[in-house]
Formats: sequence, structure tokens, C-alpha cells
Amino acid sequence: MNAAETWVDIDTHASPTASFVSEAGALDVFMLYGRSPKEILTSLAQVTGFAPLPPVYSLGFHFSKYEDISAKSIMQRDTDFENYGFPVDVHWMDFPYSEEKAHYFVFNPYTFSER
Repeated sequence: MNAAETWVDIDTHASPTASFVSEAGALDVFMLYGRSPKEILTSLAQVTGFAPLPPVYSLGFHFSKYEDISAKSIMQRDTDFENYGFPVDVHWMDFPYSEEKAHYFVFNPYTFSER
């Protein structure tokens, strides 16, 4: 849990010892044990949190193509996929959608108008 650089020195001579040195802050140590990798990973997840499932849309088909694009052409492409029975969950657009092909997250008002 400590972000500072920490060293562990393990001496295995007559009586095994371990020394822990941390540059700053309190030293938190988590000892995880288990009889299998699954048990150890479960213990780790109980400390750090379980990984969330990915969003459902990310599991489907993603369509991505670099080209000059407009709202009309995206809607037409989506209709074509639907007519041919090919489900598409996400359409990715590269930067030509943006205003002047440079202002990311700002749609070109001429090709993506509200009408």
C-alpha cells in the first residue's frame, strides 16, 4: 500500500530472517497464502477488489474503418448491417468525424448536424 520504494532482505543462514526497509511512510504488508493459485488470487481480490465484468456492448462486434464519415453514412451503414442480419454493437470513428479533423470530441457541424 506504500508507494515509496521498499526493499526486502532475506537472510537464510542459521536462523532465517527478513528485513524490510521503506523510504517513507508506514509499511503495509499483505501475506497471501493458499493451496492453489485460485485460492491465492481470491485472497488478493478480497484485499484489492474483484475485477468488474466488461460492459455488455464490448463483447459484441465492433466496426471500425478509417474514412471521411458523416452522420448520414453512419446511419446508412447501420441500416445495411441490420438488413443483412449482421449485428453490430459499436461503430468506431477515427478523427475525420471531428471538427477540422483536429478537435477531438467535437463533431464536425457540417457532417454531423442536428437535422
